[in-house]
Amino acid sequence: MIRVKTHHVDITPSLKEYATSKAQKLDKFVGEVDCDLELDIHDGHSDANSRQIAKITLTTDGKTFHAEEASQDMYASIDLLIDKISKQLRRHRDKQKDHHRGSKGNLSTTTSSETTTKPTASSFNESDLYIPKPIELEQAEEILIEKELPFLVFRNFKEKIAIIYKKDDEEFGLIEP
Repeated sequence: MIRVKTHHVDITPSLKEYATSKAQKLDKFVGEVDCDLELDIHDGHSDANSRQIAKITLTTDGKTFHAEEASQDMYASIDLLIDKISKQLRRHRDKQKDHHRGSKGNLSTTTSSETTTKPTASSFNESDLYIPKPIELEQAEEILIEKELPFLVFRNFKEKIAIIYKKDDEEFGLIEP
């Protein structure tokens, strides 16, 4: 639920609809959006000095996020506000992903004789299993998770072929020469 509140502003239906539709785009980070969106105008002595302020307060996963932006135009303030809170929510989501999959320090190296992999139920193309251009280990982890692959063959920045795979305990294994 998105609650739009105003101070010193007579909200038009189009402004309320604009603010609500922009805030609903946050659902890609938090599921169903539940937030308070406040719109306010602080008048200066002239129109050039008036500040159109937009604030948002959103709670998800037991954590409260807050952002505030101001500009000469309320629509611009809302756009800036949604960009700002989106960055905060993206960082939070990425931290949650890192926490749930284990820290990057949980990577273990094995030799090829110790390796067993189990394919997942997801569908993938054989071309998804190999990345020919050099990439960082962290990028390989992200691709493995994103595409739900059982393993990924990639070239590291030392120009060596490496294989990363998921272990049963949510950690990753790495095979490299």
